[in-house]
Amino acid sequence: MDAWAKSGRHDAPTKAEALLKEMIKLSDASWHEATPNVISYNTLISAWANSSLDGAPQRAEELLHEMSNRGLSPNKFSYSSVLTTWQGATSPKPQIEPMLF
Repeated sequence: MDAWAKSGRHDAPTKAEALLKEMIKLSDASWHEATPNVISYNTLISAWANSSLDGAPQRAEELLHEMSNRGLSPNKFSYSSVLTTWQGATSPKPQIEPMLF
């Protein structure tokens, strides 16, 4: 996942996200060694933060919420990456949700 995130390819976030989805599927099938952790999500959020794909900021923020919904506690890197994604966005900036802080 990290290799995709750092590859600089246009499709890097979607490729990295496919790996996260596979990890979730394996984890749900009782292969607990594949359970995504904060680092997994941060890597994917970072891939979206470095992406110019449409919807990148929204997807990064959705992943932050997904992380929380899976019982993982986002850390300062998680929040920083999401904010960085919005900073570079050409789409309208959202109202920062209180949940982020």
